[in-house]
Amino acid sequence: MENYFGQTILTKNSMFTLATADVYHAANSFHSHRELELIYICSGEGTFSIGQSSKRISSGTIILIGANAPHMFKFETNRYYDYAMKHGRTPVPLKLFTLHFDPNKLGQDFLNLLKTIY
Repeated sequence: MENYFGQTILTKNSMFTLATADVYHAANSFHSHRELELIYICSGEGTFSIGQSSKRISSGTIILIGANAPHMFKFETNRYYDYAMKHGRTPVPLKLFTLHFDPNKLGQDFLNLLKTIY
């Protein structure tokens, strides 16, 4: 297993990269890549932006991001909680799985399947 930017690479080959993370390395900047990205948020809360749109996200969310689509995540890791007064919101620990894959390497049958969705 490889570890970089707070991510642990579970699988990396010519077709897929699967990683788990408890921090998000691109937390404050738009980025894009040629691979499709499938993200499952096991736990955590924040905002997901793609293009001009933004949406609140939380645990249990699955997101599929197209190739070369500019996107950004801002996860809330430090939220105020007054332990003496017992009010506020406690932080939700971040845990997510990320799968990057190039649809062109999965063959024509897969590409035809994607065309039926679009």
